[in-house]
Amino acid sequence: WHLIMSISNATLVELPPEYLGEAADLAANALIDNPIYTAICGPANQSTTAADDDDGPSRSYRQRFLSWIFEKNFRLRSGTCVNRALFDGSNNDKKKNKQLVAFFMFLPPNTPDVGLLDMLRVGMAAAPFLFGIDVVRRLLSIKDEYERIERIVVADHRHHRHHHHLCCC
Repeated sequence: WHLIMSISNATLVELPPEYLGEAADLAANALIDNPIYTAICGPANQSTTAADDDDGPSRSYRQRFLSWIFEKNFRLRSGTCVNRALFDGSNNDKKKNKQLVAFFMFLPPNTPDVGLLDMLRVGMAAAPFLFGIDVVRRLLSIKDEYERIERIVVADHRHHRHHHHLCCC
């Protein structure tokens, strides 16, 4: 109930740059045990930057990796109105008076893809040095497969969109 009351006083705005790290940490905490991200971080015997447990790289290693990669992704879209945030508290610009309640990335149709120079600008080239080349390879492999499937689904949707109608009963 407290959350509902708090949200009634909240405002939806573009996620300010000074909150990118906090949003990234929250996302990392929420997704730390996600099977995809656990697979990207790899088996225990391949992690050289953190103490490992029986299930693969440690949670602290995954937390660091996910916080880092999410912050870079949020930074890539910073200033484009794609990163949205819900704040509770004062509407002024002083961070100490705002509490981040929720955030999300919304990519409208026809949003341009991020280019190599954009990735270099936010420091993504450091990933192999910070987390290992195998983690980067797995990340790019899963990203490529996701994009391949997405192209198929979008093409199928475009082909069939005139044949399906939304029915509200």
